[in-house]
Amino acid sequence: METTTEKTGANYLVEKFQQLINKAFSLDEQTLGELAGLAGKVISVEFINTSLVLYLFPSAQGIEIQTGFDGDVHVRIRGTPTALFAMVTANDGGSETAAGNMEIIGDVGLGQRFQAILMGIDIDWEELLSHRVGDSVAHLIGNLARKGRRYITDVQQTIVLDISEYLRYEKEVLPDRTVVDELVIAVDVMRDD
Repeated sequence: METTTEKTGANYLVEKFQQLINKAFSLDEQTLGELAGLAGKVISVEFINTSLVLYLFPSAQGIEIQTGFDGDVHVRIRGTPTALFAMVTANDGGSETAAGNMEIIGDVGLGQRFQAILMGIDIDWEELLSHRVGDSVAHLIGNLARKGRRYITDVQQTIVLDISEYLRYEKEVLPDRTVVDELVIAVDVMRDD
């Protein structure tokens, strides 16, 4: 059971994150307009492999974030913390990878709209950060974030390839592509005969 201090600490972090994200939204009027279209909806974001669930309440002013909510949720978005972070910060081809690692439960259309809004945010994160920590530190952090995102994508692709090869060649559970192609051709020949 959480102590009052832990709840206060978690709520403090959520409040600071809410302030930061709404500051970022305020730099992109189009995103605020799109969020206004979601006013009255409740979106939960569940971080897989953690006990953290955030409840988001979009409006024309940004997003209110709470750690607890007893009412009905319109859509649940589930993903690992890295996939959720990649979805929010993606501004290149990595956004498709992030979206592929997400699960949407409930109003799928709402979930997809919300994802599209987050992926479409056009904010210079380095510029925003540079006001707090200076240009050189912000640039360094930006480079680290980009390298980290590339590393995560590379690791995911390597794991998928390794598992595929292991199941095909070591365990012989999955057939090789050439075997499947030969079977398809044989079935076509048999059907034609």
